[in-house]
Amino acid sequence: MLSRVQTVVRVARMLGRTPTTLAPYAAPPVARGFDRVIAAAVDAGFALALLISAALIFGVAVQGGSWVPWFRLGAGVVLLVEGLLLARDWRGARRQIVERSFRRSQRRRGGGSVRLSRLVLWRLAAPLLGLLGLAWVCAGAVAAALGLSRLL
Repeated sequence: MLSRVQTVVRVARMLGRTPTTLAPYAAPPVARGFDRVIAAAVDAGFALALLISAALIFGVAVQGGSWVPWFRLGAGVVLLVEGLLLARDWRGARRQIVERSFRRSQRRRGGGSVRLSRLVLWRLAAPLLGLLGLAWVCAGAVAAALGLSRLL
């Protein structure tokens, strides 16, 4: 009899801690000045790293020219830094990107509840950004090494 009561109490405590709404992220805490600067840098760096990735994939830096080694070196450094931010999740960089993207998509849709399938996709976004960060670290190291070797 006592074990059943303990089980019921444990289940009640667990249900008390379980959120009742399907919200992927809680409301953001009040950000301090340095955290706002980091969030802006992470967003700008993410967009820049996406543009650099597209440029490298489509072969912008394949042509010959004096600017190509400098572009590769700069692109490699940007990809390396942004990749480390995402792979290491320094100061919650992945969470910040996913939260801001989620909030933007909610505003475009007019708010409201989130379907379970979309909730699962948003929950998978942070680990996938970690993998993208790891890929950017590797690509950035290769691009920077190629650019540096052409400069020396």
